[in-house]
Amino acid sequence: MTTKERAATTEDALPDRGLRLLGTMGTNGAPLALLLLGRTVLRVEPGHMAGSARILAIEPGRVTLDVRGEARTLGVAG
Repeated sequence: MTTKERAATTEDALPDRGLRLLGTMGTNGAPLALLLLGRTVLRVEPGHMAGSARILAIEPGRVTLDVRGEARTLGVAG
């Protein structure tokens, strides 16, 4: 088992705070992302809110957010 596989099956392995990108999926016309906000998993699309951030774009392995007027990009951890 790889380190990533062990981390994925270890209880409380991910931080409790902040916004983390778990993964992206969907199609170019209908992209989706799974985000971890605290201990809550969010399924989001462009235009959705994640906490106080608005989802601007979803691409394979990354999400671009508007955080208080500033564009920020989250990548998949690891």
